[in-house]
Amino acid sequence: MYYKAFTENDKENLIVNYQEIKPLIESFFKTDYHPINQLTMIDLKLLLPENYLMVDDKINMANSLESRVPFLDY
Repeated sequence: MYYKAFTENDKENLIVNYQEIKPLIESFFKTDYHPINQLTMIDLKLLLPENYLMVDDKINMANSLESRVPFLDY
């Protein structure tokens, strides 16, 4: 029943955002890699930099902590 909390405009915005990111996600699935590897690549390219690393940085700075995230480069 949570869907009733969204207005029609909210629903349209969700669809528009999906249409913008759809080609990017599809590009990861055009390879011959195993599906698990493809999903991992999506996490590495899309979720990790914008969400996980930023959240880690903000939480630690808010608490005056120094943290080190895993080394993510060659």
